[in-house]
Amino acid sequence: MVSKIEDKKFIKKLIGELNEAETAYTGTMDFEDPDYRLRFQQDEKTVFQLGYFKEMMELGVNGHYLDYENEYLYEGELKLRVE
Repeated sequence: MVSKIEDKKFIKKLIGELNEAETAYTGTMDFEDPDYRLRFQQDEKTVFQLGYFKEMMELGVNGHYLDYENEYLYEGELKLRVE
């Protein structure tokens, strides 16, 4: 684990951006793995997981967050504070 995000305002903003984001299917694309793995947890159980690219990726849409399970990239500019 690199960091734990507990800022409720930031989490709410991120979830809002992801819920409203355009997405692009990445299942047939070849690209590097994300720099980080972001886990949304509730009572120590992971309920959702995304990949995070430090640099914005251009894979049909421009964004930082990759849904591994459904194979799509979320459009958006909100960056994590990991560095």
